[in-house]
Amino acid sequence: MESSACRPTAGSFFGCYLINSVTRKQTTYVGFTCNPGRRIRQHNGEIKAGARKTRRWRPWKMIVCVWGFPNKIAALQFEWAWQRPAVSRLSRDAVADLSYCRVTKWGRQKRRTVVQNLEVVFRMLKCQPWARMPLQVHFLDAEAYETLLPRLQTATEIPTHIKIVHGGFDDLPVNLKGSQAKPTAKQPVGRPPKVPRAKKAAAAAAAKADDTSMDARVGGEVETSANGRVTTHMNVFFLHVVWSLEMDLDI
Repeated sequence: MESSACRPTAGSFFGCYLINSVTRKQTTYVGFTCNPGRRIRQHNGEIKAGARKTRRWRPWKMIVCVWGFPNKIAALQFEWAWQRPAVSRLSRDAVADLSYCRVTKWGRQKRRTVVQNLEVVFRMLKCQPWARMPLQVHFLDAEAYETLLPRLQTATEIPTHIKIVHGGFDDLPVNLKGSQAKPTAKQPVGRPPKVPRAKKAAAAAAAKADDTSMDARVGGEVETSANGRVTTHMNVFFLHVVWSLEMDLDI
């Protein structure tokens, strides 16, 4: 019975892949990815973030991708064991009879060809804990699937629930939206949103123009009002003078 810890997370893709140099057939590279189509473009220098070890011997082509791991940690453990099968405690017994998997006297793993890497990965799939995971071996290279796979006896000895298929990058259930989504900037709580300097200058100029027009209107009203009051006072004073003269002259 499959445990819940071995089931992949919904909407996630974690895979380990094998690529081969087109210009140098004996050169291979094993890695981890969440998006194989994007990863091969990085290795070929089409987009940034490619591995340093694959800058030489471009272009590269992806041979196979093993996916269906329950989480990223499990996939990275599989990648590390695939790169160093004679060092990993999970796979060293399975590859003990393979001379090309032995480490050198300096403690380094020997380089392996495409066929040798495929032999290693099929042996690893018979080991625990990978033998009980719902994995799938997806061949992306038609030549390797048609000519190299039939030569590997170990490919027929893996658990029956692990499927071996051939297809393209579009056939892989990669969550493109989740792998390429960019995080949105959040405005800190309690702070007003930032306003560009150009908008600030335009708002200040508009406010100044409104103040000037308001001052003009208010000033005109004040001046008109003051003139009205002066005129009224002058009329009252003139009438008072005329009335005084009439009284003195007794007109």
